[in-house]
Amino acid sequence: MIPDVNIAVCDSTDSDVGVLGISYRELESTNSQSSDSPYTYQNLPLTLKDQGLISKLTYSVYLDDPDSPTANILFGAVDKDKYTGDLALLPIVNGRDTGSSEPSEIDVTISSISVGSKKSNKKVEIASGAAAGLLDTGTTLLYVSDDVFKAINKVAGLKTTQGYPTIDCSLTDDYFLTFNFQGFDVDISFKNLLLDTDDSSTCVLGLQSSGDDSFILGDKFLTSVYAY
Repeated sequence: MIPDVNIAVCDSTDSDVGVLGISYRELESTNSQSSDSPYTYQNLPLTLKDQGLISKLTYSVYLDDPDSPTANILFGAVDKDKYTGDLALLPIVNGRDTGSSEPSEIDVTISSISVGSKKSNKKVEIASGAAAGLLDTGTTLLYVSDDVFKAINKVAGLKTTQGYPTIDCSLTDDYFLTFNFQGFDVDISFKNLLLDTDDSSTCVLGLQSSGDDSFILGDKFLTSVYAY
């Protein structure tokens, strides 16, 4: 049992699931429009640290592969059985203009993005330069900038069905995206981007344009990494 935890009760919402805030304190606040004295409050990681239940204000997320019915979040530690190799340390950047010099969300710098093919053993770089990517377990899909979205579709020969990019299912294990984070590469197989459909020949990808130049690295990205 964890005593003295703040829980918000909503009068109305368009979501059918609850939200467990685990980001920065600045994002945990009461509604300024419905309260005369809005305030920020301690979220779960901060409460665990303040009560001495964890020694470090950290957590690690393991979403497993897309077909797995379970995932794992570990507060205050790393589970070395969940990954191989070494963890890469990336600085958190201020990816959103909030008027503050301090970050309010978990953004990291994307240096370049490429589309690769195992069959041809080639990679095509489709974007380069520094851009902020938001690591967000609360977002299901992978959102990339509009220019990058169009380039991925062109290079991989994707089609569009009901607003989603589609590909022949036989090619999903061939194509992949490579995100370079200041020298550290992460490969995302198209197979890990798939959405559940009843069609066994045409596969739908959980990849969307953000409509601008922003990037949200949601669950479809996070299934391919161990995030700490």
